[in-house]
Amino acid sequence: MVDGSPMTSGSIATHEPEVRDISAAGQGSPDIKEHQRISRDKRVGETEKRGGEVLVTSSHRPSRRVRSFVNDLAKTLPGATRINRGKKSLEDLRDLMRLTGYSVLIIVNTWKANPGRVDVYIREGDVLKKIGSLYISSIKLSREQGVPNCFFRSPQIDSGKCGADICGVLIDIFSTILGARHDSN
Repeated sequence: MVDGSPMTSGSIATHEPEVRDISAAGQGSPDIKEHQRISRDKRVGETEKRGGEVLVTSSHRPSRRVRSFVNDLAKTLPGATRINRGKKSLEDLRDLMRLTGYSVLIIVNTWKANPGRVDVYIREGDVLKKIGSLYISSIKLSREQGVPNCFFRSPQIDSGKCGADICGVLIDIFSTILGARHDSN
């Protein structure tokens, strides 16, 4: 329509979209926004009360052995849940932990297609604090040993069989993760 007359066949029309002021649309009243914020904070607060739960994941693009080790680890640690990491960064994992109430993050890293290092993080508010790394080698997986299911029985830590100072540090790390009480012999 150039001069108000209808278009004839064969001509091309361009449609100009209607322009609306949408700055206030869809935002709702302040009372509704406040209610949504309070209910969200309440949900997050309830999940944070659970605490003590462990989130187990792998490095980016893990090998088959690393995935199997992560599964074994998640099945044997009490309160542990395994997630597929995919493209999640540490910040994404931290946000996931905050929203779901996890307090410990374990990341199994790959070294030459095998589990090589286990990084342990603790969430303190909105910050992930790395409490240590464990370098591991010669891992035998439950599927390689023919064990159909591995599961957690009870945490028992015997520090009397260890003579090195590092054992005390390892006992503290695993006691934090497992939430166990141990006897210092």
